[in-house]
Amino acid sequence: MEYVMQESYGAGQVICEIEDETVFIGLNSPRSLNAMDPVMVSGIVEATEDAARSGYRWIVLHGKGENFSSGASLDGYQDLVESVSSGPDSGMYELIASERGLTDLARILRHPHINSIAAVHGWVIGQALEIALACDYVVAAPDAIFWLPETQHGWNVGMGATYLLTHTLGLGWARRMLLLNEKLPAARAEQLGLVSRIAADNDIRAESLKLINQLRKSSPMALQFQKKLLDILPSMSLDDSREMEIMTAYLLASTHDPREAMTAFRAGRAPNYAQPRTNNGASKS
Repeated sequence: MEYVMQESYGAGQVICEIEDETVFIGLNSPRSLNAMDPVMVSGIVEATEDAARSGYRWIVLHGKGENFSSGASLDGYQDLVESVSSGPDSGMYELIASERGLTDLARILRHPHINSIAAVHGWVIGQALEIALACDYVVAAPDAIFWLPETQHGWNVGMGATYLLTHTLGLGWARRMLLLNEKLPAARAEQLGLVSRIAADNDIRAESLKLINQLRKSSPMALQFQKKLLDILPSMSLDDSREMEIMTAYLLASTHDPREAMTAFRAGRAPNYAQPRTNNGASKS
């Protein structure tokens, strides 16, 4: 089945553009600070799924207007919350389905085949930060501010944010952000490892493409394997991690790319790595 990216999703609240084989998924409700109601969230999930199914390896999430996003729309989720509050069964399945949709989004963004970037500026609040944490990289403008006020609104974070925040910043800073609801400016977030790069000239789109061009220098197969190792090895013992790296090296050695890298090095040229095949039968560089 052939998948075609649409120009918009979520009743126009999500806009998609393709540049240099990169899918830019834009949150397009600037008047509400890109607050995420269920329709927008559904649009983000659908756009990301279509990008992955179409074989695109590079996905950038960004926000239109002066902010990335103010997080979940309290008005947008009011009916769902009231439905759940009225009885244990009334809105439970709808709420769980909504949360699982976001979990599916997180899995796509971290899939070994996908390289995902959250290009953020201004406010990055709540659910918006959860989505950014689910991405492989965060590119931030200097004015970006990260904030998780969920407990002030009677919620907990989702999308694996507790795990990701603890592993990225450490338990101390995770407590400060999740329980004390402290705000984290971009410069400090970069020092702590949450932000991969700061766009000094505020051009987060250009900075995202620079990061992608750096990734393109690597073997796609090696990137996929190394990304998977980053996900699973921290939960394993040191000895088991070493064994897993040995087995992965054996698997990679049987592919085209290591031989091509050595041939290219001897010839003084850039390697021509094998490109993954897409669901449409073409290759996406």
